[in-house]
Amino acid sequence: MKELVSKTTVSYRWWRDGGKNILPSHVEELKENAEGRIADMREEDYSSGELCAEIEYRGKTVEYSGWWEVSSE
Repeated sequence: MKELVSKTTVSYRWWRDGGKNILPSHVEELKENAEGRIADMREEDYSSGELCAEIEYRGKTVEYSGWWEVSSE
């Protein structure tokens, strides 16, 4: 064998219940939330897991749910 190639992808997705849109002002915070949670769980050898976030917006709490997973090729 001259070469071994492997690709690992970590993906995540966020959503709001009821099919509501993700607020554009929340995108960066959701990215940071996911990446931090994934890093913590990867240290514990998880390859997938649930995500959740509550972000304040105009005096109300907006709830998000999500999921992340690792896949290899």
